[in-house]
Amino acid sequence: MQNEPILKILDISHEFLAEERETIKALSRVSFEVERGTFTSIVGPSGCGKSTLLRIILGLIQQTQGTVTRNYTKSAVIFQNFAIFPWLTVYENVEFGLKMKGVTPKERKKIAEEKIQEVGLAQFENKYPRELSGGMRQRVGIARALAMEPELLLMDEPFSGLDAFTAEKLKKDISGIWSAHRMTILMVTHLISEAVELSDKIIVLSAGPGTVKSTTKVVLPRPRDARSPDFYRLVDGITAEID
Repeated sequence: MQNEPILKILDISHEFLAEERETIKALSRVSFEVERGTFTSIVGPSGCGKSTLLRIILGLIQQTQGTVTRNYTKSAVIFQNFAIFPWLTVYENVEFGLKMKGVTPKERKKIAEEKIQEVGLAQFENKYPRELSGGMRQRVGIARALAMEPELLLMDEPFSGLDAFTAEKLKKDISGIWSAHRMTILMVTHLISEAVELSDKIIVLSAGPGTVKSTTKVVLPRPRDARSPDFYRLVDGITAEID
């Protein structure tokens, strides 16, 4: 239903076997909801299970305990290491998922060109990843994800491999894309300021095994002013919780 959260995480725990068959608990009874059309971020210290949780949501691994309710039919993911195919051009990378889904060549061309234009790569569609900067490679990943028209877009540290200037530009672009399409975005990040700049809600995980320590709604007006006292106060408050 439209009013239902697009994603419900209930009492998720996860354990895995490490060296010498030692059992490591990565997550412990994690519960939260993601409302449709919102931008939610998950933050926490290294080793708190953020990426493990994302893989569970994607269905790449199975949780040890708890349930994931997915009220959507299409999702896409943007990875921190770009995860694009080096042997394909920008255009071929963007149309890849559509091709795998059996979308007709005519429709693939229309969608791919539209998304390449949207992320500012219209002059580079015949270039290969090796010919692009890190920021441009990440834009390819964004365009490929958007081409799938996902109801839920998952992002795993999408700006961490970029220089500060490129990351700031890309954050503004992501914010604009989210505003234009009103898709639901769930982002994992270790940067509190990044989460405050982009999110409607921030979920803080404790140190491993990760559990939900707090949930903060961000009510600052958009576009966010990262130099404002309110912005700094919110960043400091969430940082103090993690520390």
